[in-house]
Amino acid sequence: MVLSGNTFEIFVAEYLESKVSCDIKSNYEFFSPRIGRGTECDVLLITDTKIYCIECKNYNRLIDGKWYEPEWYFVSSGKRNYVSNPVLANDRHIRTIKGLLNAEGISNIEIENIVCVPDNCEIRSKCQEVYTLSRLAQKIVMDSYLHTKINRKQISETIDKIRYDIRRS
Repeated sequence: MVLSGNTFEIFVAEYLESKVSCDIKSNYEFFSPRIGRGTECDVLLITDTKIYCIECKNYNRLIDGKWYEPEWYFVSSGKRNYVSNPVLANDRHIRTIKGLLNAEGISNIEIENIVCVPDNCEIRSKCQEVYTLSRLAQKIVMDSYLHTKINRKQISETIDKIRYDIRRS
């Protein structure tokens, strides 16, 4: 079964929230002064140890690409297509969020770049940022044992504050 992109993002957020104590921000847009427009993050997952910026790709067959290639290919519903490199796209989101958090006095926060695909998707890419949903949940649970602790409530509230609301612009 193939879910629409937005439905898959909601599914990912709810699944991960059921596995680990966290705050979830779905489809938040942040204004990037560098590019002069908003940039949207599919899912931001804030734990007590770090932030995960998750780009959701609902491909049911395979995904492949190298971190430096501008386009990756995927197969879904029997069709081969191309997509802008999701790891590089997520890097732009992360740089924007880090810059905005830094402007609010919050620095040295780890934001991990993650591309999440359904469990039935074959990952041919060698990029360490690409995970199936089940593997991602396992990783986040393991990361929760890290000794680094952040103020999840403060960061979550600050992210709500720096969120770009296109209705106000």
